[in-house]
Amino acid sequence: MLVINFKTYPQAIGPNALELTRSLLDAAKTYPNVTVGFAPSPAELAEVASHVDGQIWAQHVDPIPAGQQTGFLSPADAKAAGATGTFLNHSEHPLNIEEIKKGLDLAHQVGLKILIFARSPEQVKVFRDLSPDFIAYEPPELIGRTISVSTAKPEVIKEAVAQSGNIPLLVGAGIHEKSDITSALALGAAGAVVSSAIVTAQDPKAIFLKLLSGFESQPPA
Repeated sequence: MLVINFKTYPQAIGPNALELTRSLLDAAKTYPNVTVGFAPSPAELAEVASHVDGQIWAQHVDPIPAGQQTGFLSPADAKAAGATGTFLNHSEHPLNIEEIKKGLDLAHQVGLKILIFARSPEQVKVFRDLSPDFIAYEPPELIGRTISVSTAKPEVIKEAVAQSGNIPLLVGAGIHEKSDITSALALGAAGAVVSSAIVTAQDPKAIFLKLLSGFESQPPA
């Protein structure tokens, strides 16, 4: 599985969000055995989800029910906008444990898949017991760096995989080469979360294809 987080990069704001998603989905047809997902900014979520046939993820949902709320994105809102699932607890949008539990419960109630981000193998273990659909291990100090978690902390990926149990583990932070994917898979990860390496690239489609090629030695899903 490969998930692309658009964040709020200008290359993925406004019409760029839909254009980028369509381009990458077209490229993904070359690797049908890899599940791909895209997380546009909240402002672009409904527009992208309504125009493509693919997994579109919310970057975050607030742990609130639908109703008398202002300035929040409830799980029900995200589902109605067309989201397949949602991130929770990204390093750039952290939540406390009670917020995570409530957000996960509300998201599952409306049928959203959950990808919880963890900063350490110890957090992976805590989140495993909450039964999310996926866990992503991202060392905060490597986010946006040119050195990947697969290179800098391979032994920690192996530990995080062990702590995730039966929950598929994705890895993130600095993923930008085919070898980052193959190394992560060899260590037991199910895939990766990528952002700037693709979204801000001069040729996002080419980088995306390069990363997808890292899965080609894996058995079909």
